[in-house]
Amino acid sequence: MTEVTTYRTRPISDQPAVEHIARIAPDALAVVEDALNHRIKGVLSVVVTDTFGIVRMGTRAEREAAHVVPTLWRRLTTHARRPVGPLYGRTAIAPGGLLVLINARPHHGDLAAVTTTLVHEFVHAVQLSRPGARTKRIAQLRAEYGLVPMSRAARRAADRAVDRDEVEAYALEPLADRL
Repeated sequence: MTEVTTYRTRPISDQPAVEHIARIAPDALAVVEDALNHRIKGVLSVVVTDTFGIVRMGTRAEREAAHVVPTLWRRLTTHARRPVGPLYGRTAIAPGGLLVLINARPHHGDLAAVTTTLVHEFVHAVQLSRPGARTKRIAQLRAEYGLVPMSRAARRAADRAVDRDEVEAYALEPLADRL
């Protein structure tokens, strides 16, 4: 099930992207699932937002999924900085499912670019729904914030897995041309 909502969007300038995403999201997800030969189980929420919304909603979802209490999370993330440039999208684990966040603004009304970003993030969603991926991501999050130990070898392996996933997502971006 794919649900599309908005958070912190501009009514006039972001509306075409919101409508476009709502229209193509089911087909885009089906194309990506077919290409990766894996179906997402559970809830997949798509939120069209801005850079601030991506950071805020993504970190909140992952904090809740990793079962980190808010007071500890604030203490651990006081060093967090704003992103240098605009974020185009992000996929995060969330309690009970996955959260795909799309930033409509940096696309400047280019719906083809919005489609490419949506496909890219759907690839990450399918990757996170693979067996064991969610558990590994939660363990990685908890280790990043010093809540549980993780060996250097395990950290390097997790970093290599993230790099492989990113390469796979970029390689599958041409699927956007089918939509």
